[in-house]
Amino acid sequence: LINFIEDEIASKDPVKVYFVPHGVEFMMLEFDFYEIDQWEGRDCIYAYVNNEEIDLNVYNQGVDEGLKRNTTENGIYWESRSTGPETQIGFNPYNDQIHHITAYIPKYIVAAGLLQLRLTTRIDDVDTNESSGFDNIKITAHKDCGPCIPDYMIVFEDFEDESIDGWTRGRLDFDMGFTT
Repeated sequence: LINFIEDEIASKDPVKVYFVPHGVEFMMLEFDFYEIDQWEGRDCIYAYVNNEEIDLNVYNQGVDEGLKRNTTENGIYWESRSTGPETQIGFNPYNDQIHHITAYIPKYIVAAGLLQLRLTTRIDDVDTNESSGFDNIKITAHKDCGPCIPDYMIVFEDFEDESIDGWTRGRLDFDMGFTT
C-alpha cells in the first residue's frame, strides 16, 4: 500500500536517529531496497550509519544482481540479496526488482548510544524514468549477556500506516505492487 521513496537530491536524503541500548555487541540493520524502473550505468545506493558509508554498489535494469556482499573499511559487513527476478511491479512500465539488505554494525560505531541512518541513491536520470524506495526497515540490537534476552528489536517500519514519524526529508509514495 505504501512505499518510502527518497528524493534523488543528496540534500534530501531521508535520515532518522534511533536510540541504541547499553551493552550491545553489534546492531543488525535490515531493509528492502526497491530498484524502480530503468536503472543503468553507474546508478547506485548507499546507506550511512553514523556517517560511516556502506557502498551497496551499482544496480542495473535487465540484470538480476543476486547476492552481493562486502565489508567496509570500518568493519560493517553487508549483503544484498535479490528477493526475486525483475518484473514490472508498479509505477512505470519498466521492470523493477526488490533487494533485501542486511548490515552488521560493530558496537564501536554506535558506542555513543545513537544510530543515525541515512539512505541515498545516486541515479543519473529524472525520477519519472528511474527511482528508488526503502521499506521494511528493521534494526535489532544484539547482546552477549548470558541469561538476559540477547536480541532486542529497536524498530520495524513498513510505512503502511502512512507515517514517517521521526524521518527528516524523503517522501511517501504509493503503489499497490510494493505492499508487503
